[in-house]
Amino acid sequence: MFGFGKKREAAQLPPTAAYDLGETIGRCLFRAIAGYLDYRLSQLTVKMLTLLAERFETIHDEPKHKAEVVANVEFEIFCNNLKDFQPRLRSEIDATLSDWLQIASSSNQKSEVEDYISERLIEFHEDLLGQGSAMRSQMISNL
Repeated sequence: MFGFGKKREAAQLPPTAAYDLGETIGRCLFRAIAGYLDYRLSQLTVKMLTLLAERFETIHDEPKHKAEVVANVEFEIFCNNLKDFQPRLRSEIDATLSDWLQIASSSNQKSEVEDYISERLIEFHEDLLGQGSAMRSQMISNL
């Protein structure tokens, strides 16, 4: 009469539902990570290049050394700081995106996400080096 004691049938999803759900989760996951990286890396690019430009403005403060030599030293310091900054940036990203990284891990997408983040950090590093080098070249050509 009321169906008590009757075995309840499990809800069946269409065969493609799990695949579609996984695809949706993957898209959301990568959008969230890409969005954060776009925001944070562009913010850091501006900050670091501004600091380099400020350091280049001081190259004439050392009368005992040629401005070109000081500009090269400032760029070398910039490169070293950038290299030292990479592990801290990675730790920051891992901490900020920890929930998303946990989802990636539980949905078997951890390696793809890790590869994506690593590629973005390599691009960030190379772009900053290129832009910093261009700033140095411009500074030296204006001497």
